[in-house]
Amino acid sequence: MIPEPAPGRARTSAQDAPSGVEELSECLGDERSARALVEWAETMPVTVRPTHPKWAPSGKAYTGAVLAAVTITPGPGIVVVKLCPADQRAEHAAHTRARRASELRGDFARQHLTQQLYPPHPVGDGRLLTFQSPAGDDLRNVVTMAQLNDEDLRSTFRTVVTGLVADWNQGLESKDTELVSVSEFLRRELDTSAAEGGSTRAYGAGIANLRPDTTWIEIGGIVLPNPLTMTVGDAELPDPRIPVVHGLAHGDLHLHNALVPLRRGTLRPDAFRLVDLSTFAADAPLTRDVATLMLSVLAERAPTGLIDEYELALLRHVVDPRGAYVARIVPELASRR
Repeated sequence: MIPEPAPGRARTSAQDAPSGVEELSECLGDERSARALVEWAETMPVTVRPTHPKWAPSGKAYTGAVLAAVTITPGPGIVVVKLCPADQRAEHAAHTRARRASELRGDFARQHLTQQLYPPHPVGDGRLLTFQSPAGDDLRNVVTMAQLNDEDLRSTFRTVVTGLVADWNQGLESKDTELVSVSEFLRRELDTSAAEGGSTRAYGAGIANLRPDTTWIEIGGIVLPNPLTMTVGDAELPDPRIPVVHGLAHGDLHLHNALVPLRRGTLRPDAFRLVDLSTFAADAPLTRDVATLMLSVLAERAPTGLIDEYELALLRHVVDPRGAYVARIVPELASRR
């Protein structure tokens, strides 16, 4: 008969259950992070065990973070442990700020943001362990927007965008609106990507005439202002001031950061959850999340190798939806917009 662990010690300590560290290592990817989780458990004290069968997150991790599901007892039960790389240590603080800011504007945080269940715990090498409730309070019966079919994606997109603008940002006043020049707006939104050495500059370098010193470019026989030149505020280009409404924004809202419960075969778009809030901002243009989510749809769903005329029609339709453009776009792609 195996004796119970002494009071105040976790059952997953290396002495009491050597296999605990090994199992957690398989979930988190290395022994050091697993031992850090065991040390955290001993200080609580709680028992930490990997869930069985092993859980695989439905979304993609673009930040280098590792997600694992464990059962914590006594306590909340199933918890998502996130191993954040050193450059993502600020995510927990950003998530906390997002929930606090949201609570001032209604019930959005409780309904649509995951909850941080414990303070973060350092691994000891710059990385950090965080502890979150499962999205939708359900570990397995949830899907990302990237997994939805066209019809469900359209309805969910509308629900999410409405929630972001009308619910999360309810009660905005005139003081939240700022007149900003187009060049300044683009610089703020593109941030360092449009600076020398940034990803936007690198992309432009591979396209003929798409350089910051080229004022006008021709696409499909139409002469347009160069968007890279617009970010610098070139004197040859008009630079009008536009009203920009500021509020709360996720900051990196793509199809894998919005999860939707799927219970008994029924999709629940109204219960969507936003994850990965490391880029949360309390004073961002309300267009930020809408634009990034829309671009995410196009990037993941648009077929590669579009004929030039279709590609141009798609670009025009996104900027200025018109029936004349729809006729020249692959039908299913036009409907996704």
